[in-house]
Amino acid sequence: METERIVMLQVIDNQWKDHLLSMDELKQGIGNRAYGQKDPLVEYKKESYELFTAMMDRVEDESVRFLFFLQVQSGSGPVLPYPDEDEQAAADAEAAAAAAREAEEEKNNLPDLLMRWEERDGAEHERPRTAQSFCVPRADIAAAGYDLSLNRYREVEHEEVEHDTPAEILANLRRIEEEIAEGMARLEEMLG
Repeated sequence: METERIVMLQVIDNQWKDHLLSMDELKQGIGNRAYGQKDPLVEYKKESYELFTAMMDRVEDESVRFLFFLQVQSGSGPVLPYPDEDEQAAADAEAAAAAAREAEEEKNNLPDLLMRWEERDGAEHERPRTAQSFCVPRADIAAAGYDLSLNRYREVEHEEVEHDTPAEILANLRRIEEEIAEGMARLEEMLG
């Protein structure tokens, strides 16, 4: 039991350090979400929860991995299977940081924004208002009282959805109710 406790504490300690680094990186880049018309506080809460659950999963996986490969020699303490744990933890932290940076860049899409800014007098004017970014004529903005909320100018494409007719829906409900009644009758027969 003491060995399991030592392994668990070591794994939790390493994963918690990685988690704090990830949270620090998230905190530094979360303000950029406002450029994408997203509430930074909501995004921070959502992503910090995702990071925490991922950390908990890693703690569980690493603990099981260590305990599974644990080798105990008689007369000595446990020999951990990975003597270079600090190097592995550093590599894991760097990989997590790189993944967080990639996710942040994908969400903010700043390189794409900069490229589009450079082309703002050219092809950018031809983009439809259903695209991720588009140009709005100054006259339209002035007519809207200089309201810069994105949804005021974005065109929404609605997909046509086909529904059953009310008669078909009622027929399906009757069929389901009959199946339920038959099932109840079978249950009553089983009970005697």
